Amino acid sequence: MAVYGYIRVSTREQNEDRQRIALAEFHVPCETIYMDKLSGKDFNRPQYQKLQRRLRRGEIRKAAEAASRKLPAGGVQEGPEG
Repeated sequence: MAVYGYIRVSTREQNEDRQRIALAEFHVPCETIYMDKLSGKDFNRPQYQKLQRRLRRGEIRKAAEAASRKLPAGGVQEGPEG
């Protein structure tokens, strides 16, 4: 079973390091992390769409986003498996 990560920051000036660290703590391989530096107003984001096309039933997606809301487990949110 593959594990994928998704990172989003709103602007090019924002730093994604905190989110990368959070995903690393969940053993998400660097080569399966997708990242967008775009607004979170919708899901029309190139790397998010690429990740969605890549996912298969039973695979796990973990997302870390720099947002005003708090995410569980140190900023990592697990997505559905299929």
